[in-house]
This record gives sequence, structure tokens and C-alpha cells, in this order.
Amino acid sequence: VVAATLNLTGNGTHSLADGLQISSNAALTGAGTLVGTLTNFGTIAPGNSPGIIGVTGDAILADGSLMLMELGGTNASEFDQFNVTGLLGFDGTLTVTLTNGFTPQIGDVFDIFDFGSTNGLAFDAVNLPDLVNALWDTTDLYLGGSIAVVIPEPGIAVLLAVGAGLLLAVGRKRFPK
Repeated sequence: VVAATLNLTGNGTHSLADGLQISSNAALTGAGTLVGTLTNFGTIAPGNSPGIIGVTGDAILADGSLMLMELGGTNASEFDQFNVTGLLGFDGTLTVTLTNGFTPQIGDVFDIFDFGSTNGLAFDAVNLPDLVNALWDTTDLYLGGSIAVVIPEPGIAVLLAVGAGLLLAVGRKRFPK
């Protein structure tokens, strides 16, 4: 079976009376809106760095599917988005990469998914770029569709060491030698 790619161009609207099914060896790329049901067994990669794919209807990301998203800045026009008016069925793998030399900073939020409702599932794997002195927060991914960059919480060992140091310092002030 030969692989196929459907590249949406011009941000147009494409009506699909019987819906669109992306096979495991196929991809949907570009920017535009699909009217109808979308079922993905292959790869969805919004934009041409970056872009938005919209679905007026339901979209199912099936087990084994791949969703590729790029972040190139903090403005909505600088990162990929996948917007679904109906149900968005999460499954498969989400891979987020950085583009155009962009480095996310603490406090940055990326609303990469919009949806009317979800199927209650989650991605089998979420692959996010490495960050320096920061962490990814995905707690809103399945609720509001966003990921954020946050300050890492100090580890337990660090907290215990700081606490022990404070106790030692207080003890020395109370009971000098």
C-alpha cells in the first residue's frame, strides 16, 4: 500500500459528506477546516510551520495515531493548533517540537487543542521538548487543551537538606559552644 498525504492549503473549508479516515500510512498536513467526521489512524501535522487544522464535527485520534505539533513562539499564530467543534477523542501519541529557534520560558502557555468535549481518554504517550530549569505542565491538556511551562518544584532531598541546615543554624544560635 502506498502512503498518502493530504495537504490542506489556503486555509479553506473542505466538506466531507462521508467524513475522512486517515490510514496508518497516511498524513493530514497544512491549514484549513474540515466539515465532517475525522478519524485518524496515521499522522496529523497542522500547519506549514505553524498552522491550524479545524474540524467542524468530531475527530477521533485512534490508538497508534500520531499528532505532531510545533511551537515557534507564544502568539497563537506562532504554534500549531487542532480545533474541533464536537468531540475530540484522545489516543495515540502527541509529539511536540520546537521550531525557528524558539525556547519556551516559564509562564508560557500554548492552547494547542480546542474541543467541545472529549472521550475521556488520554494520549498513550506525550513527547515534549526538553526544557532548562523548567517543566511542562500538562494538567490542562485534556480539560482545556493547553500545555504550559512552569517552575520545577524542588526535590525532597533539596528540601530536607535546607531544613536540616536551618535546624543546625538555629541550634547553634540557641546553644553556643
